[in-house]
Amino acid sequence: MPQPLSKVKPNVEEFKFGGIDIEPQLAVLIARVFAMWAMIESALQTMLVRILRADETAATAIYDLLISQAMQTRALEAAAKASMNPDDFERFTVVMTVTEGVQKQRNKLAHWIWGKSADLPETLLLLDPDMVRDQQTNLALLMLDPLSKSKETRKPEK
Repeated sequence: MPQPLSKVKPNVEEFKFGGIDIEPQLAVLIARVFAMWAMIESALQTMLVRILRADETAATAIYDLLISQAMQTRALEAAAKASMNPDDFERFTVVMTVTEGVQKQRNKLAHWIWGKSADLPETLLLLDPDMVRDQQTNLALLMLDPLSKSKETRKPEK
């Protein structure tokens, strides 16, 4: 089970961006997560069409215009609340709670920063980008700079 780095090793001295390329089995699992999430998104879109009893093309076009997943979820929930009886809406809410939990985990795989550390050589790390923005903005910019020719590990500033 993934653990916060601060619990596993509180004082990691270095972080090297990347690492997923040397873990091919993990890369396959991550690709499966993304493929399954695409199926979930499609099912949510279909659910909206059915709840609204709308023309599929029109409802899908509106759903696709809602750029963020949060907006799509709110639209789906509003439609469900307006059209379902209380018992069905309660079941719908349970399903959406589970879906949102899975979505949060998927979002970490997609949007957090992958890396390695010599302090934990057998571990693939995920770094919350908010931590980079809050504590190490300059380091992150250096590491992600496509013009940087150095791929060496950089030590975070303290």
